[in-house]
Amino acid sequence: MNSDSLEPQPIRALSLLSAITMGNATIEDLAMELRQHGFDYSSLQFRRESPQELDSSIVQRVPQIPFVLNGIMHDPKDIIRFNGQELHFVLAPAGDHLLVVDNRTLLKSWLELAYHEQYGYRSYTHFDTGTPRAGGFGTGTPDGSGAVLHIPLGGTGPHHPHTLFWEHINAKGASLYLRPGRGYKNLKKVSMGIFGNWNDEISSVTLSGTSMATLYEHINWEGQTLNLFRSERDLHRLGWGDRASAVSTH
Repeated sequence: MNSDSLEPQPIRALSLLSAITMGNATIEDLAMELRQHGFDYSSLQFRRESPQELDSSIVQRVPQIPFVLNGIMHDPKDIIRFNGQELHFVLAPAGDHLLVVDNRTLLKSWLELAYHEQYGYRSYTHFDTGTPRAGGFGTGTPDGSGAVLHIPLGGTGPHHPHTLFWEHINAKGASLYLRPGRGYKNLKKVSMGIFGNWNDEISSVTLSGTSMATLYEHINWEGQTLNLFRSERDLHRLGWGDRASAVSTH
């Protein structure tokens, strides 16, 4: 096992997402769960108006562990069957397979549920508008200029909540430090050493007092994503080694 299971995970939310990806739960089940926690959602919000158009620039990377998508547990090599489709990956609680979603709106709404399970109703700043909200995850992502969550952040250093993104597997090499509620939207502009940068350089992640780390395939928090609720010592086994162009953490 290459994942670190010390971090608390939103087990109820992850169980629901697992059931949805396996075909044992529906979008309506997610909408109902959100409504029970005070979120104003209907299942219609998650339904795409038209099938996802194929994008020839999207080429999937083969992970080393199975993945679940549309009710089927796939062998890792099957991921290439989904070339052209934007997919979003969540590491399952046991760390032995990936939960894959092809509906960005569903994922964002599910993240609200996961965030609520971990933190409850707390006031925080809406990612897009900068206005305070209570409960919910927002519809965008933080930038590198400041914290967006109204959770006590404390100072910096190893004794304060933070996420480290590492150059090599097993938390080796150079590291990129982020406090909760922060992110970098363009790793090409984040220096590594004298001449390098962090774009396509992250191979492991450690969460220390933080609840989630997200890696984005493209700058400006665009493209496919990987959401981690636990430390991961080898992103290559998830198909995400040396792939991220933007990151955020909570």
